[in-house]
Amino acid sequence: MGLEDWVEPLLQRGDLEQALKIARRHSNSYPDDFSGHYYAGNILCTMGRFEASIQYLERARELKPENQVVWTLLGDAYLALATNFKERRELFIAHEYLEKAVASYRSALDIDPKNPHPHALLGFGHIFRFLGDLEGARHYFRATFLSAKEKEDELLGQDALLELSVTLRDMGRMVIAKENFEIFVQLYPHDYRGRVELGTLYVDLWKRKHARRFKQKACEQFRYVQEHLWEFTDPAYQYRVQEGMQELDRVECNVVDSEELEDLLIIDPDIMEALEQEKKKEVVH
Repeated sequence: MGLEDWVEPLLQRGDLEQALKIARRHSNSYPDDFSGHYYAGNILCTMGRFEASIQYLERARELKPENQVVWTLLGDAYLALATNFKERRELFIAHEYLEKAVASYRSALDIDPKNPHPHALLGFGHIFRFLGDLEGARHYFRATFLSAKEKEDELLGQDALLELSVTLRDMGRMVIAKENFEIFVQLYPHDYRGRVELGTLYVDLWKRKHARRFKQKACEQFRYVQEHLWEFTDPAYQYRVQEGMQELDRVECNVVDSEELEDLLIIDPDIMEALEQEKKKEVVH
């Protein structure tokens, strides 16, 4: 039996600690074998132990420099560290890790430029968001979604569609973001992230336009998460649900109601193109 035969069943059961123990033992016993370093680095990355993961992934990269997955995992680890140090306002260190993330993702893409690894594309999307370049982020998240669809990678496509929708919302492209979020919720009804993001979008519209339908739709999304998905919901998203519900309760206004939701979605002239032009486009932009 190979290392994979021991580690994969543990990963499927969610026993990361035991899987990591076996992978580390293998990497120590066989320092020139790729699999031990790869599994140890991958598991540590999944556990959020990014600094520890890098030493294993760097060794795996040395052993198999043409492996796109390893380069992508390295990019993920470096980008996570860059984000952590940015939040702590240690910007010089954050910049160093960001440069390493860019180099890692670029190496993954350069291995086969005609067949780019979709996870590397997703990584570049996160880098552009990190830098505040939403148009660049939109481009790479869209490319990731299309690549994942072509490769029939549903989980990656799910993440890419969510990130694309969030980016479009942050760009102020509310019509397209709304359509994408609603499709996401239809496709993945048990993914609390999409429902929280869609509810947050409706809160935004409610605060700007004070239309009763926006408030109702926001409440529907938040309540579904509270009633059906709460025990699986990340605490950060739980906080956003509670904050959103409180925000809806705080807002007092002269309510307008309309059966034509689209009429109220044109919020700012400098944000939107004509609604009819948007409707003619694909849902995913």
